[in-house]
Amino acid sequence: MRILIIDEFKQYLPHPKQDNLVTEVYNEMLKGNKSLIFVRRIASVNELEKRMIHLFEENQAKKIDLYKRQGNQIISKMLKAFHSRKDAIAESDILDLASSRLKEYHFNQLEVHIPHKEWPIELR
Repeated sequence: MRILIIDEFKQYLPHPKQDNLVTEVYNEMLKGNKSLIFVRRIASVNELEKRMIHLFEENQAKKIDLYKRQGNQIISKMLKAFHSRKDAIAESDILDLASSRLKEYHFNQLEVHIPHKEWPIELR
């Protein structure tokens, strides 16, 4: 569902704390300052990374679009490559989600069929 929202609205689900953090870190990055972020969950690291990359790429696309309006064909090719890369990333996210769900399903199926070590079951 998250991928569909990104495709439809061209942005991630709103998350006020993460959005504010990404904006502040990005603005400091533009000034040449470094930032160190501590989080509790690995998933938060991945989400912040995706949001930061998304913000960076959107701003780069705006710059490219500005130059494109000036009629440069090379910039048009770069912009097309950027959009195809975004599509590939979205497809990769979908495949990652599907593979993790399949893996979880198969592990759950194995646990049902494998007897517990402490209570061996004899098969006849």
